[in-house]
Amino acid sequence: MEEKREETFEFLNYKLTDDPELLDKDSRITPELSEQMESLHHKALKGGKKNIDYLLHKIEQYPDVPQLKNYLSVAYMNSGKTKKSFEVNDWILKEHPDYLFGLLNKGYEYYINEQYEKIPELLGHLMEIKELYPERDIFHFSEVISFNKLAVMYFSVIGNFEAAESRFELLAKLAPDHRETEIAFQALLSARMKAGHEKFLEEEKMRISPELKDYNKSIQTDKAPEFEHLLINELYQNDVKINHDILKEILSLPRHSIISDLKKVLNDSICRFEYFKELYNEGNINGKDITFPIHALFLLGELKAYETLDDILENLRQGKEFIEFWYGIFMTEALWLPLYQLAGPNLDNLKDFMLETGIYTYAKTEVSTAIMQYYYNNPEKRELIVNWYQSILHNFLTTEKDNLIDSELISLMICEIMKADFKELIPLIEKLYEKGYVSQGVCGTLDEVKEYFGKHEIEYWKNDKKSIFEMYDYIVKYWYSYNKEKQNETFDSWHKKEETYIRNEPKIGRNDPCPCGSGKKYKNCCLNK
Repeated sequence: MEEKREETFEFLNYKLTDDPELLDKDSRITPELSEQMESLHHKALKGGKKNIDYLLHKIEQYPDVPQLKNYLSVAYMNSGKTKKSFEVNDWILKEHPDYLFGLLNKGYEYYINEQYEKIPELLGHLMEIKELYPERDIFHFSEVISFNKLAVMYFSVIGNFEAAESRFELLAKLAPDHRETEIAFQALLSARMKAGHEKFLEEEKMRISPELKDYNKSIQTDKAPEFEHLLINELYQNDVKINHDILKEILSLPRHSIISDLKKVLNDSICRFEYFKELYNEGNINGKDITFPIHALFLLGELKAYETLDDILENLRQGKEFIEFWYGIFMTEALWLPLYQLAGPNLDNLKDFMLETGIYTYAKTEVSTAIMQYYYNNPEKRELIVNWYQSILHNFLTTEKDNLIDSELISLMICEIMKADFKELIPLIEKLYEKGYVSQGVCGTLDEVKEYFGKHEIEYWKNDKKSIFEMYDYIVKYWYSYNKEKQNETFDSWHKKEETYIRNEPKIGRNDPCPCGSGKKYKNCCLNK
């Protein structure tokens, strides 16, 4: 173990040791007292009047040992006597001004009291242990761990994440499972989340969002449509776990009549939206009863029913509430597939949809995703797809339409463009930044965007082309809400008697600020890392 540590930290300008005699010598600990230190440390952690009195007695016996006073400070702190703990810190510094743990205790006091500017005055502006003790060439591991834990906490709270990360990397290599490393990690994570959230809130103030259209309330009914093929009713009774034989039978029906029935299914989701929403809210139906428009979309994609795109787009025009009710996570995770399957001869129609006003952001972004997947699978169409994006971005820059500009949509499109390495669109992107039409919390600063172009080959971004059967199998196997085995594993892990887990932080949503502190949305930053 010792040999591995020397190899890992040979880049440091000092040596590290586990030898307790180094600290014993510096703290004037006799061999007799050394045998008691572990027990005394335990008493300090436990706290309480009895242990505090015992430590005071030991200090009377060994007044020149600063480590005993450090234990006393810990005992007071763990007994809830913060003021007394701070008084002991001052006592340590007065009698042992060069004692590292006394300096660190004072540093933690400044940290607790939010007097952050005093920490580098105490420990050096570089926050390097060697700078504090230039005459020393060897340090104990515990000294370096404790010093760098405070350095991580300090740099995190003042927002110098580069310095905080470098100190944390040292801790992670030196003592990955140490409690001090975990404390440092939590401080860094908390500061990054706070910074990310503040950046997200600031970004939200600058965000340009269109006023969205609502669903068509004038055609609401509770009357079900009449289908030519009774088999279509199976779509109203099954979620994506539907028997593949049913799907195959539907796909084998006469093309004209089955497409007509599937169009009725999509229209039914519009006409009976209020009807199904009320049933669902009252608990009279469940998820499998409201999967039918998803089935219709995937079946139309599988049939390559290019002529139904207008019906699909009409479905996507119905506003946020409508889309989130019927499609939920499917909208941003799976609906690119049928749109991709129908994109080929419909590029102009899809471009016109992107330039309509009042459309829900994620309906448009899924179209953009589908178009880019069309390019990845047909790289010979590069110029055609570049021109598609160029025309849309140019319209955003020159439009006189009210309610068209959507800064989040534009930013997500830029994400797609830089992944595809469409460098010829950079001048348009620069102008969008100049106009303030880009949410930097989504795709980053202009310099970051430029740097990202060409980072990966297009194969890296290409999704697998799946049939409806492969897509449904994938969803059932990997999506949490459809996989009972994964749900049971999670349930079991949360209900172990030995390790009860309680979530102290809110679950991070795809559209929440990333906890890494970048300010970008989680889905565009660390979600897939």
